[in-house]
Amino acid sequence: MMSNDELYLREKVAFLQEMIKKHSYNDSLCAKFREELRPFQAQLDELMAYKEKQNSLAAIMRQAKEALADLRNMKVG
Repeated sequence: MMSNDELYLREKVAFLQEMIKKHSYNDSLCAKFREELRPFQAQLDELMAYKEKQNSLAAIMRQAKEALADLRNMKVG
């Protein structure tokens, strides 16, 4: 599920990219939109990297919990 921050950043990036395409004939306007896009794209990239890391950690934790449960279920005679 997308957080409000992710949704905002995705919408802002999409809007600015659309403005760049729409005004491709106007170099100065495109430059303005590109400059405005940079920090939003960087924040979105950072957020996506963080989410990917969190998902990887969650998968590792799940595997670790399963391994611990398996060890607990083993009985040493």
